[in-house]
Amino acid sequence: MAWTAPRTWVAGDVLTAAQLNEQIKANELILITPLDVLGNLSPDIETSSVTSNQNNLAITVTTGTLVFTGASAIDITGIVAPATAGKLLSIVNRGSGTHTLKDQVTSTAANRFDLGADVELATDDSIALVYENSRWRAWCKPPAGASPAVVAYAVTTANVVNTVAETTVLSFEVPANAWADGDVIFCWMDALFKNNEGSSRNITGKVNVGSGSQVQILSQSYGNSATEYQSMGMVCSFMRSGSAVLVGANHRDWGVPMGAIYPGGDGVVGTSSPANFTDAQTVYLKLTLAAADSTFYVQPQNARAWKVAAS
Repeated sequence: MAWTAPRTWVAGDVLTAAQLNEQIKANELILITPLDVLGNLSPDIETSSVTSNQNNLAITVTTGTLVFTGASAIDITGIVAPATAGKLLSIVNRGSGTHTLKDQVTSTAANRFDLGADVELATDDSIALVYENSRWRAWCKPPAGASPAVVAYAVTTANVVNTVAETTVLSFEVPANAWADGDVIFCWMDALFKNNEGSSRNITGKVNVGSGSQVQILSQSYGNSATEYQSMGMVCSFMRSGSAVLVGANHRDWGVPMGAIYPGGDGVVGTSSPANFTDAQTVYLKLTLAAADSTFYVQPQNARAWKVAAS
């Protein structure tokens, strides 16, 4: 059953049964037929756990619902077009990584999205698309500014002990296209410190964003002591300002007794600017101990990183 364009009648036309059935009966049946029967909308659901950027993504369900479950932040530049126009496809992101539908790039032209701009689907975001005029177009999409104001990032930590080699003790990844101008990231850490090596020793700490230069945020001497200390506080902060990332040194003194928190800081101590913000960027905190000894160490216990949106 297919829709027939209405005929323009002129004076003197003689109506036939076939014309009446085509122009009135068949078209009225089309109007009252559910979309899922027509094949434009379907209850079918397909799950995808892709973890890398996708061009011309091939899916089984070109009408229905596509559910992403991956943990990686990825870009999708297109979905293989359905056989006919008018198909409706809902996309839901149930994964922990932001999935970005890229506008009018890379994929075969007929498989691309025409959305007016890139659309980022954070966890639990969704969008409805319709395939029309050789493009996937927005039927209904998240409102502008729908991204959460505060985002927490998973932080990886590691101990540094019995080595003088620079060691990454803390790192986290900011997804692609997720660090807007003016956004601020705060990093807190709870760690155990000890220096019982025999004399006062220094710890140097540096941070960098992606391929950006290292910025020193710590150079502190620790006296010899058999006491193991624990401290918790804001290690550093980062603000994107245009193409640069301003680095703030916020934790004045490390290795102080448990319970000492230093919310103040020394302000901007440098800049560490990655090549771009359209790719995912990893933020690193690296420590260097002045001597290698099993009783001279830093052991992170917990760490957190939050990004606060500029608006």
